[in-house]
Amino acid sequence: MRAGINTRNAAVSSDGKYVIAANYLPHSVTLFDSDLNFIKELKTNSRVSAVYDAAPRRSFVAALKDVPELWEISY
Repeated sequence: MRAGINTRNAAVSSDGKYVIAANYLPHSVTLFDSDLNFIKELKTNSRVSAVYDAAPRRSFVAALKDVPELWEISY
């Protein structure tokens, strides 16, 4: 499994079903299931500096480096 060329960090969903990786290169977040099978890549206009699990909201939060944005990605 490869998330990106330059992966910053990863987070696991609170239910343990998903893993998400934050990438500087390519500018994206990559979503996997718990067996690390690829689900989807979401491209951004920025490097992604970090991803976190927001358990009460059943989502991930992605912090973008080059633009003043946070992304919330529901699971």
